[in-house]
Amino acid sequence: MALQFITQEWSRADRQLVEILFGEGHVQVLVSTATLAWGVNLPAHTVIIKGTQIYNPEKGVWSELSPLDVMQMLGCAGRPQYDSHGEGIIITGHSELLYYPSLMNQQLLIESQFVSKLADQVNAEIVLGTVQNAREACNWLSYTYLYVRMLRNPSLYGLAPNGLTRDILLEERRADLIHSAATVLDKSNLVKYDRKSRYFQVTDLGHIASYYYITHGTISTYNEHLKPTMGDIKLCRLFSLSEEFKYVTVRQDEKMELAKLLDRVPIPIKESLEEPSVKINVLLQAYISQLKLEGLSLTSDMVYITQSAERLMRALFEIVLKRGWAQLAEKAMNLCKMVSKRMWSVQTPLRQFHGIRNEILMKPEKKDIAWERHLILPEKYPPPTELLDLQPLPVTALRNPSYEALYHEFKHFNPVQTQVFTVLYTTDDNVLIAAPTGSGKTICAEFAILRNHQKGPESMMRAVYVAPIEALAKGRYNEWKRKFGEGLGMKVVELTG
Repeated sequence: MALQFITQEWSRADRQLVEILFGEGHVQVLVSTATLAWGVNLPAHTVIIKGTQIYNPEKGVWSELSPLDVMQMLGCAGRPQYDSHGEGIIITGHSELLYYPSLMNQQLLIESQFVSKLADQVNAEIVLGTVQNAREACNWLSYTYLYVRMLRNPSLYGLAPNGLTRDILLEERRADLIHSAATVLDKSNLVKYDRKSRYFQVTDLGHIASYYYITHGTISTYNEHLKPTMGDIKLCRLFSLSEEFKYVTVRQDEKMELAKLLDRVPIPIKESLEEPSVKINVLLQAYISQLKLEGLSLTSDMVYITQSAERLMRALFEIVLKRGWAQLAEKAMNLCKMVSKRMWSVQTPLRQFHGIRNEILMKPEKKDIAWERHLILPEKYPPPTELLDLQPLPVTALRNPSYEALYHEFKHFNPVQTQVFTVLYTTDDNVLIAAPTGSGKTICAEFAILRNHQKGPESMMRAVYVAPIEALAKGRYNEWKRKFGEGLGMKVVELTG
């Protein structure tokens, strides 16, 4: 009988070779690590799960495998075309003997954990533009699994026993949840929440939090501690205070190794080793320095921290950049590059090339050779069409009293509108107008609509206005319905999809 071990450290080519040998029957027993076993999709007659507890660095404790992972691994038991049945064996603790039979018989209900992440999910929907106000957010919430479970098991989610009889669709409960989430986001400066109109307006911080998957708690921490005069020491300290690492703890058996690492990392840490933030800071610097760790749990914590390090550092840089703090933005960007490349800024860039002997790399670093960094800016191109210095065109140039009445608020068109008036209002040529916000492009589009209207109902074509969010489309619809619908008798409709 052939026995083969397979680990995550192997290259993809080696793992594929072992999988092929196992699939063809040359290897009868395949032993895999837990993390790799989730990705192995090879049918076998018997699947054995030896031990069901794994270290969870997010919570800082040993926890049971998730039910989905167990079901996925046991799902490989039974080879199509060869077996009429498969065998699954779970070796676990005595306390879990009742849990796994219930899991296999599908007697355990899966409840929603969505409430704990609701604020961040609402922020993501607001940034996407799918949710503009509390009413739309309540409607969005009705499509979630949380809503399904609240209807099926209301008491578990804090609803009164007679809650469903009074509010069969849980409209009040959904409104309360959305209001609480919006209040939290408003307090964290991720959105602006108007409690009267119940409309949302996204902020720069909201965009950053959504793009980099940052929790609102972390954004609040950054808001509280960020100062324009911070240095590398305080930036690393601020990174270690991120809410993503709130479950990281310092264990007694790790203190000796952490103390050794504390002496080897380049950025000094003033706080006590008892604080979890110190452990996070040390592991981040150890990762950049490519230091080897001994403890399993410490290694797992480093993997967990460094998985989030690049996006958190990038988010810090984006926040500082939005505030206009140039010196701090440069420091934050340097830290981003150090985490990404796993090398310090004082080290030679040659370390990015693998295979160079360490003594060769040490020579330019000892001589402190300054490496020139050049910023290559894109070449400046003139605009395709130069804005001409023309005499402002009067509204009377429309030569139609009904059209002129649409623009009674002003007497002349602006420079952009003046320059494009002739081609849009008197010809059928294709035109692309690219101009800054507030330069009057909408009125330019109206010139083309009026040109179309002049031709009469027989040859009139449809005009379509496309907006990225519903609020903009609704505003344009209301204005054009008054202007073109009531003023000129044109048919104006609003479509969504």
